[in-house]
Amino acid sequence: MIDALAVILVLGGLIFFHELGHFVVARIFGVGVKVFSLGFGPRLFGFKHGPTDYRVCAVPLGGYVSMVGEHDQAEMPEGFTPKDSFSLKPPWQRMLIVAAGPGFNFLLAFLIFWGLMFSGAQSLHLIVNSVQDGSPAQEAGLLPDDEITAIGGKALWFGDELVEHVREYPDTAMRLSILRGEETFEISLAPREMTVTHPDGGETTRPMIGVGFGYKTVPAEVSMLEAPVLAWKKLSALTSKILAGIGSIITGAVSTKEIGGPILIAQVVAESAKHGVTTVLQMAAFLSVNLALINLLPIPVLDGGHILFYGIESVTRKPVGPRIQAVTTRIGLFLLLTLMALAIYNDIVRSFFGEPA
Repeated sequence: MIDALAVILVLGGLIFFHELGHFVVARIFGVGVKVFSLGFGPRLFGFKHGPTDYRVCAVPLGGYVSMVGEHDQAEMPEGFTPKDSFSLKPPWQRMLIVAAGPGFNFLLAFLIFWGLMFSGAQSLHLIVNSVQDGSPAQEAGLLPDDEITAIGGKALWFGDELVEHVREYPDTAMRLSILRGEETFEISLAPREMTVTHPDGGETTRPMIGVGFGYKTVPAEVSMLEAPVLAWKKLSALTSKILAGIGSIITGAVSTKEIGGPILIAQVVAESAKHGVTTVLQMAAFLSVNLALINLLPIPVLDGGHILFYGIESVTRKPVGPRIQAVTTRIGLFLLLTLMALAIYNDIVRSFFGEPA
């Protein structure tokens, strides 16, 4: 029961917050809203404020906004005037209204991270699992089970700081804070070009310090001013990783068998509910950023496709022709339905047979 409630609250909440973004910016620019709904399906109850119907519907997964003139420029329902029409607003205003949905998903993720950082922040210690012979780490005296608590005096929050530091400063010595038992001390070491052999026989040569490590979370105190900065860094790091993942799928670097759909998402959210509210909120933030980035892809039928059309209109001073819009929308819809079918197929195969073959 709790698992199902978590799925409904997370998925429904993310979609509703997305639609809330469209609604808020539409009202800022004076676009008339016919319906603002929490949920889909039959109307259960609600109220009218002016000409807008605010309603709660039977299926609690998300919501929707129905704007005047959104799909038909000639549409003019009772209680609205031409100045309320979405289609008659300048292209830049339409772009911002459409972009507000993904924007609110980014905002939601940021607020979640901010709240988690401020209410119960946890920093990371890197636990040294192995030290490579002849490496800078061995020469500096690092031992298995040592804990790296800071780099250059800065606490670790995301787990990738050491790798990123080596990548950004491959020729520069770094100062590591070490916890060994009850003893704390600092060491200085510089990365060096090294080659590692992977279990599959492949090799990687790059600057490194020569350690393998795991993670351990530790309570940390974060001030009101530090929390938003760390939340922004976490949001930026997560966005970069998801973009890299999307790029890997598009370029074929990652197999399409890795694509997951609604069943997998529901399973992951339900599993996170077993580990407490904090884990559920972290998963919600992750999914919120995913929803934002996917919606910003320049594919017709997605927000990114509409933004592309309105951007072209801003430059050319005339809207994209209806025939071009219709054809590209059909292509975009076909691509999305194909991707969704593939994702659901992968979900079903995972559920019944393990990983897709």
